[in-house]
Amino acid sequence: MVVAELRALRDLVLVPPLREVDRLAQALDGLFTNWMCGGGIKGGVTHGESDNWGYKPLDRKNPTTVYDIHATMLRLLGIDHTKLTWRHNGSDRRLTDVHGHVIEPIIA
Repeated sequence: MVVAELRALRDLVLVPPLREVDRLAQALDGLFTNWMCGGGIKGGVTHGESDNWGYKPLDRKNPTTVYDIHATMLRLLGIDHTKLTWRHNGSDRRLTDVHGHVIEPIIA
């Protein structure tokens, strides 16, 4: 492939490696770090700041959650997260539960 084709492919592929920081230190109960690129993610953007110590979300009333990340990834894959449901124990369940919201500021 030529360089231009590889760059075009990079823009189409969503790369979502995730790693929970609080697995390493149980004292950190509210933060995780991840990064995503390609597939419709705006480059060079950060979202969801932590406090000065990296212990808690800076905006504690409206933190970014894993449900928000899932909703954003599903949007980028062309799936409406509110309609993606499955039946379990007599209830309809969603990957994003009732809490997930698409993180619009990081979408290109």
